[in-house]
Amino acid sequence: MKTATLLLALLLPLSIQAGTQPGKKYPPGSWQPANPDTSAEAAARFAIEQKSRDSATPLILVRIVSLERQVVAGLNYKLRLAVTENSKPREALTTVWQKPDGSLTLTAWDWL
Repeated sequence: MKTATLLLALLLPLSIQAGTQPGKKYPPGSWQPANPDTSAEAAARFAIEQKSRDSATPLILVRIVSLERQVVAGLNYKLRLAVTENSKPREALTTVWQKPDGSLTLTAWDWL
């Protein structure tokens, strides 16, 4: 019984650390929640511009609903965007890759 109690006492702090908490460490290459900043806004505008080329009507960015970043060879932005298309509100989940040279590529666009 003493061994089980000791083992529990040793493992409990590890299980608490694994939960969501401020300052949480993420594994390298994983998606991490982030707050929108100027680089994320630039990625969102880029996604809108690229998708508008394929659309019969221009898309207008309303706001970034959510944002995650992933460090790769460059940086990936996973953006949930609120947009208007032909005056109708819509949402899309997009991924924009910022290459190491700073150029952007729209790698995914899915209407929600």
